[in-house]
Amino acid sequence: VSVTDVLDPYVGATQQKLRKLYDTAQGEKGNSPVILFFDEFDGLFAGNAGGNPGVARALIAELKTILTSRNYPKVLTIAAANSVDDVDPALLRQGRFDKVVKFPMPNLEARAEIWKVLLYRRAGMFAVMGTEVFTDASQLAHVDYVQFEELASATEGMAPADIHGVTTLLMRAMMREERSTGARPPSYGHTAVLRAIQTYRQSRPSGI
Repeated sequence: VSVTDVLDPYVGATQQKLRKLYDTAQGEKGNSPVILFFDEFDGLFAGNAGGNPGVARALIAELKTILTSRNYPKVLTIAAANSVDDVDPALLRQGRFDKVVKFPMPNLEARAEIWKVLLYRRAGMFAVMGTEVFTDASQLAHVDYVQFEELASATEGMAPADIHGVTTLLMRAMMREERSTGARPPSYGHTAVLRAIQTYRQSRPSGI
């Protein structure tokens, strides 16, 4: 469930849409449980959702009623939020959302693993040791292989989406160069990735 699936400019329509989602989920054939997953939950159930405090209060009240109702025994509600600070605390009580799991920013080890996943997935674009194909073995000595631990250190404070953003930045640059020259550019090495990290940091607003 996304924000646009529920929010509606007409009075009362937002609550009706929310109720209909649960009615539809409960009415699914069979006795198997149905999961309703709300993405960007804080965009729907914060005090100023949709830019209208009145609509937001009504929507929060409607969800409280639904979650404590016995009319939806098949429906399991799960939500993801950037932050729960603005979410009505009453929604997080037992019997509504029973458990809150917080995912901290990745530490050094986790960032190194994220880099490995992303760069091995695009091994043809990056100089990743063990994935190269050379006609001349002497070329190996001149390859600027990426160093995952160093990349992890250079991306301290970055979320996984930011690290992905760095690889996307490089991918777009490679595509532009390939279109302009008609030939595939060489793989990006460690130095090029470090420069891209700095470029990415400078392009992002402070605090993000």
